Amino acid sequence: MNKLIRIINLYANSLYEFSKENNIQKEIFHDSMILSDHLKKYPKMLLILTSVRIKNNLKIDMVSEIYSHAINKYLLNFIYILINNNKIFLVKKILKQLKNYYYKDNNIQEVKIVSAKELSDQERDKLKIKIENLFSTKIIPSYLVDEKIIGGIIVKSEFKLCDMSIISKLQQMKKCMIAN
Repeated sequence: MNKLIRIINLYANSLYEFSKENNIQKEIFHDSMILSDHLKKYPKMLLILTSVRIKNNLKIDMVSEIYSHAINKYLLNFIYILINNNKIFLVKKILKQLKNYYYKDNNIQEVKIVSAKELSDQERDKLKIKIENLFSTKIIPSYLVDEKIIGGIIVKSEFKLCDMSIISKLQQMKKCMIAN
């Protein structure tokens, strides 16, 4: 296993196990998603935090100023540890792995749902319930529109693909006709 992957897993696992021991995994997960979203929205923040020209104590002061009232104190201390250990450049990957641990423990999957047209809120709610029953897991759906599928839906998760689109059915029929 790659050394960086081991380091990412070590840090993410340490934080997640700590959060479980202290029964704060939901709060840590939620706050880590806030932090992750913020780093995506403001990529220059990570450039500043990874800069070798800025001293670690100044980075910590900056992080404290920005996040001390926004995220859990243990997550904040975790970020300080990453800064002091010069591992802050791994923070996005560590937070992603933390999310994976949380999802696994809570039987949650991210799912992409592709439809030919925009789905109403009522259609989305019904579809979400059906997919959760089909996959036997809680899902976090993201919805995409692709008119090329003509009709039906495509459901993609990390482990499953359910293609119930009309274009897929037409392609299957075409293959059948060519084979015969």
